[in-house]
Amino acid sequence: MAHLFADASNPTYDAASAKYNDGGMNLNFTPYNFGSEAAFKQQVDLAIAGMMQDCAECHVGGGAMEYVPAPTANANDRVSLRDIYATPLSYTKDSGGNTVPFGPFDSNMFTAFNKFIDTFDVDGDGDKLEVLDADWPNTGVIEMDCFLCHLQGYKYQDRVAAQRAAKFDVSRVVGSGVGTANTLAWDPNSTVPPEGYGTDVTYNNYVQDNGSGNLKFHYAINYYLKEFPPSDNCAFCHFGKPAVDWKKRGDNWANATQTYEVHKAVGCIGCHQAKVGTVIGTDNVADGNLGQCDPAKGIAPYSSAWNNTDGTVKTCEDCHLNYGYDEDLGTYSPAYGAPNPTGAHQAAGLTAVLCQTGENGVANASHLDIIDCAACHVRKIADPATNPWNTGGAIVDATGADIEGRMADHENEYVHREMYDPDDDATNITFSWLQGKIIATSVLNTVYWRDKNDVNHDVNADGRGGGMDTPLTTHVLAVNEVNGWTNLAEDNHGHITSTEIGARITALENGLPALTGKPGTPVIKISTMAVPFKVNHNIAPKQYAIGKQCTDCHGNTADLDSDGDGISNGGIFNGAYTMQGVNMDMTNLATQVTPLTKANSFEDVTDFHPNTKNKLATRTIPIKNWSGLTTMRAVDRSETLWENTFRARNTTWHANGDPIVGGAIPFPAPGSTGANTKGLWLKVEVDTNLDGVTDVTRTRMVNSFVDSTAGMSGLLNDLGSGATDGTDFTDDFEFVISDNGAGGLQIEAKAGNQIRLNPATTSGATGLNLVGYVWTPTPIIGVDGNPYPGRTEWVAYLNSINPNDVGIGLDPIADIATIDGQDPDLVLPYIEIIKGSTVTLVADDPAAAGVFRYTWTFSDSTAVGEAQSVQYTFNTTGLVTVFLTVIDEENKLSQQSVKVNVIVPPPVTGLTYDATAGDPNVTLHLVGLPTHDRLYFYYGDGLRQQIYDSADSFDLVHTYRFKSKYLTGGNYSYNTSVRIYNGSTLVETLQENVLIPQ
Repeated sequence: MAHLFADASNPTYDAASAKYNDGGMNLNFTPYNFGSEAAFKQQVDLAIAGMMQDCAECHVGGGAMEYVPAPTANANDRVSLRDIYATPLSYTKDSGGNTVPFGPFDSNMFTAFNKFIDTFDVDGDGDKLEVLDADWPNTGVIEMDCFLCHLQGYKYQDRVAAQRAAKFDVSRVVGSGVGTANTLAWDPNSTVPPEGYGTDVTYNNYVQDNGSGNLKFHYAINYYLKEFPPSDNCAFCHFGKPAVDWKKRGDNWANATQTYEVHKAVGCIGCHQAKVGTVIGTDNVADGNLGQCDPAKGIAPYSSAWNNTDGTVKTCEDCHLNYGYDEDLGTYSPAYGAPNPTGAHQAAGLTAVLCQTGENGVANASHLDIIDCAACHVRKIADPATNPWNTGGAIVDATGADIEGRMADHENEYVHREMYDPDDDATNITFSWLQGKIIATSVLNTVYWRDKNDVNHDVNADGRGGGMDTPLTTHVLAVNEVNGWTNLAEDNHGHITSTEIGARITALENGLPALTGKPGTPVIKISTMAVPFKVNHNIAPKQYAIGKQCTDCHGNTADLDSDGDGISNGGIFNGAYTMQGVNMDMTNLATQVTPLTKANSFEDVTDFHPNTKNKLATRTIPIKNWSGLTTMRAVDRSETLWENTFRARNTTWHANGDPIVGGAIPFPAPGSTGANTKGLWLKVEVDTNLDGVTDVTRTRMVNSFVDSTAGMSGLLNDLGSGATDGTDFTDDFEFVISDNGAGGLQIEAKAGNQIRLNPATTSGATGLNLVGYVWTPTPIIGVDGNPYPGRTEWVAYLNSINPNDVGIGLDPIADIATIDGQDPDLVLPYIEIIKGSTVTLVADDPAAAGVFRYTWTFSDSTAVGEAQSVQYTFNTTGLVTVFLTVIDEENKLSQQSVKVNVIVPPPVTGLTYDATAGDPNVTLHLVGLPTHDRLYFYYGDGLRQQIYDSADSFDLVHTYRFKSKYLTGGNYSYNTSVRIYNGSTLVETLQENVLIPQ
C-alpha cells in the first residue's frame, strides 16, 4: 500500500494513554511526497494506479480511482485525477463556495497519485520494480462502470486485460463490447505512455452519432441492460475465474446439473436486494433500497464492506417464516413461495428448549436459537469430476506473485480445496461462532513472509521498526525475479519442503536490505493467518441437510454414514479439516516459522485471526496451524468452536493487603525469537468506593524494548513506578507497582480502593507474566448440570447425548413429502398441476414412536383423504391449499399446509422457418402466441419491422440480405428475434438462428 496524505504533524506516542497521536490528517489533503524515486520504491508497493490494475478487477470504479480530495476542509470536494498535471491550475470550490487552487502536480513529485510501481510490466522491459508515471490523460481512469454489473454479456476478461495493461479508459469500452482497444505500446525507454495509450478506442455499431456531434448508444443496448444485475455478472468477482471460492467470495453455487439448489431460480439479487424495512442511505425511507450500487449483505465476522449494509440481505427466516403482508407495518416481504420449515424442524426436535444461550447450564434455547440455518443446509454433494464449481480456496500463497502478476496466488491448482462430501459430512466445511450461533465456515489460510528482527530493522519502511512487519510485496517480487521464482506453491507443484523455504529465506534476508535502504538485517520467517469465512450458498433441502437425525451431530466417531444418505453419523464436531490444498503439502524446520500473533492478553499463541471468538465472544480461540512446528496440520472441526481449556475473565477485586503478584518475567521483554510481543501494556481497573464497579481505568504502555541489563528496574521505570525522572506513574493514582522480589511485578491498591486487571492487559509468559489475574479456568456447565473443563470433554459430552433421553421425535409431525412426485420444498414458487389431473399426495413418515392418523383436506372441495398416501383430482384452476393433519394415539396434533397452482395446459409458443438454399425469401412461422397486439421483428440482417396483429398464429415472408459478413460455414446466418407486445408490455421474446445455405 502507500502513504496517501501528509499528516498535520509527526506521530507522537502518549505513554500515559498508551496511544499514538498522529496529529490528524492535514485538512488541505496535501498528497504525501516521498521525495525521490528511491524512497518511493522503498516504501510503496501498491499506489493508486496499481490499485486500478489489480483490485479494480472486482470494483466498478469511481471514488479514489477517479478523483483525489481537494485541498479544502470539506471531504466531498474533489478533483479529477486527469487534471492533477493541468496547466494553468485547476480549481475547485471549497465548502464555503470559494474558488481555491489545486495543483498542478509536478512530475518530479513522487506521490501515490502520480506514480506507480510497474509490477505488471506494462512497458515490457522486464523490470517490475521501476517507477512509472500515472499519466492520467493518456491512461484514463477507472470511472464508475455501471455496465460491469448491469449489462448482460459483459466481457469481464477483456476488461481485466485492459486494466492490467494500464489502459483504464479502454477497459470500459472493451468490457461492454461497444468497441475495440488500440494497439499502442508503452515505450520501455519512457516513464510515460504514448498519447492515447489508454484512451483511444474504435467504436462499433453500438455507439452512434446522435445528430448533434455527440455519441449515443444504439437502442439495442437497452435489451441487454438489466435493472437487477444478472447472477452471471455477480460471478465475475464472487465465483472466481477459474471458479474458486476464497475470502469474501465465501462459497459459490452448484452448477446447472445440481438441481437441488432451488435458490438459483431466485438469483443473486433475489436475496441481495435489501429486505423490506431496510433504511440505508440519505433519504431515510424504508423502501428496501440501499441506494446506488450498494447490494445488501449479511453479517460476517471478517467482512470489510460498508458496515451500514450489515444484516440487510434477506435471510432464511425472511422468506420461510416472516413472509406475507403485515397490516400494521403495511409492508410485504417476498417469499418466492418458500415453504414453512417449522414442521420439519419440530419433527427433528430442533424447536424443543434443550440448549443454552449461555454456558451456565440453564436450558433456555432450542437448536434453532444457537445454530444458523446454513450450518445444517449447506452441503457439497457433487463429484469434482463432473462439477468443477465445487472447489474452494484453502490457501492464499502470498510468498510471491501469481502468473497474472498479482502479488499473491489464490488460484493455482495446488492451493484449492475440494468442497464436495461424497462419503461423509462436509469434511471440508468447518464451523465457527457468530453472534451466539454456529455458522458453517470455510477457512482461508494465507501463507506469507514476516520479519522477526524486532530490534533494528524496519523491513516495510513505515517508520516503526520491527514488530514482525511484512516485507513489501514488490520487494518480495524483486528477490523472486532474480531467482526465477513466482511463489512457493506454484514453483514446487504444491510440494513445499524446508529446503525450498530455507533457500527463499536466505535470498530475502540477503536481498531485502538493499531494497529497503534500512540498517540492520531482517530475520525472515514464514507465517500463516487462517480466517474462517461464512458460507451461505449451496443450500440443500431437507433430504440432504445435516441434522435430519440427532446422530448427524451427536454421534460416535466410529459410526460413519450408517444409513447411506451421504451424511456421517459420527457427529459434525469430529473429524479433520484440511488447512492446505488437496494437492499440497508443506514441511519446514521449527526455526523457519513464526506464529501469527498472541491473543487473550498475550497468554495464547494463535495462527487464526483473533476474531475467531468463542460462543460468548469474550475470548479468541487460539488455534495453531503448525504440528510440532514442522508441518502444517489439519485441525479438528471442534477446534474452531471451543478452545482446549475453557476460561473466563477473572473479575476478582484486590484491596489493600491483597496484592496482585505476577510470575517471573523473562528479560529482555519482549524478545526477538518468540511470537510478537511488541506493544505490551498494563491496564488497571480501579474501584474507588468499594462497590464492585469500575470507576476509572489506568493505562501505561511499556517501552518497546526492555534492556536485559536493566531488568526489573528498567521495566518499573517504563511503567512509571518509582521513575527517576519524576514521572512516577502511580504517585497520583490509586495503586503502587513494585518488584515482588521474585523477578515479577506486584500491584497493590492504596487504602480505600480495590483493583483488578482489565482483559486488555498484556500478560503471558513472554509478557508481564500476570497469568491467572486476567483469565481463570472456568468450565462450561452442560444442561445435564455437569461441568466440562475443555474441548475434549465437551465434545465427548455432545457425542454421548441420547436423543430419547430428552424426548425428541416422539410427537406426531405433519410433513407433506411429495405432491405428484414433487417435493414442495424444492419447487418455486408452487408445484403446478394440470387441471383435471389426478395426483398422488404422500406424507412423510416421521419414524417416531406411536400410531398416527393422517387426514388430507383441500380448499377447492369438501373431499377428505385418510391415509399416509392419497390420490386427489384437481378440477379448479388457480391456487389450491392442501392441508395435512397428523394425530397420534394421545390425540397430539400437528398440521401443515402447502399451496399448488392448478393451470390449464399452456399453448406451445415457438418461432420456426422454412428456407431454401440460395433463396433469400424465408417463411417465418409463429405459433401459440400469447395475448398481444403488436409484433416487432429483428431479422438479424440489419432490417427490422413492426406489425400490428393479435392472431395466435402468424406467417411472414422476409427477404434476407445476402452479404459476405453474414456467411458462416457455408450458410448465411441471421440471429432473428421477434418481441411480442401487449400494449406497452413486452410479453415474450422469441429467437431463432435462421440459416440459408449458399
